[in-house]
Amino acid sequence: MTRPIMKGIAVWCALMVVMHILISCNGGEHQADNTDTADSGFAGERMPTDEALIPVGDTTLSGTGLQVSLFSETALSSRYENLYLKVERTDGTPVSGAGVVFSPLMDMGMMSHGAPHAQPVELTNGWYCGSAVFIMPDVEDMGRGWLLNVALSIEGKTDSLTFKLPIMQAAVTRTMTFDAGGEGRFFISLLMPDSVGKGRHKTAFLLHGIDQDAFPAADGYSIQLKTAMPGMGHGSKGNTDALSQGSGKYEGTVDFNMPGLWELHGKLFKDGKQVSTDPIVFKVDVTG
Repeated sequence: MTRPIMKGIAVWCALMVVMHILISCNGGEHQADNTDTADSGFAGERMPTDEALIPVGDTTLSGTGLQVSLFSETALSSRYENLYLKVERTDGTPVSGAGVVFSPLMDMGMMSHGAPHAQPVELTNGWYCGSAVFIMPDVEDMGRGWLLNVALSIEGKTDSLTFKLPIMQAAVTRTMTFDAGGEGRFFISLLMPDSVGKGRHKTAFLLHGIDQDAFPAADGYSIQLKTAMPGMGHGSKGNTDALSQGSGKYEGTVDFNMPGLWELHGKLFKDGKQVSTDPIVFKVDVTG
């Protein structure tokens, strides 16, 4: 058996493990801030205050003495996550103009795979923000788990460093796989807190294809959005389809007109025709 075929089989097996975990782990309730923010949640749209970020890891580069620290907005879980890198000199001076490349990797021991991700953009005062969709949680006794490999280029010199990322199972599903017939299989991520306030909400998604060990951003589709409140037997009006914004980003609006447990149903369309063949359903806890 040739090496390319063996690699393809290993990648396919890894993806089957991912899909099994996503299907079997449906999570539970999780309370989050229910403020309806104006931004979509995509990386680089805003800079949280230092106090709002959670330290993930830090290191000091030998030779240059640069201090590099990694932060997240919440405890990391199997969903879309923004990742913030802070680079400063020994005297605390922020380092601007650095080249930063993220490469997330899930090390499962006998096999490994990457994740959909967006490269960092520079914010301000030595801060850089990128993102990743962690398509599965860490699995006990299976390799090193999730790692973030970082290439940091400053003044013509490139350093490589690795952060261990503790990824737990998301309390409420915000990333799932679905089949779209001849279009292939996709990962879709809903960028919405587990709990939101009632009313009209800007709703953002990320859509990525699955191509062996690559996850290309998928553009040129639309996502039809409908809401349902199973406990009350009704939905809501005023929802607008999520339209492609480029780089796998989609934005629409939904209206949750009363408190309670809601479902957000999506269908993928291309050129006016439905292509998704699997159900796409996200649960949302709506507060008063």
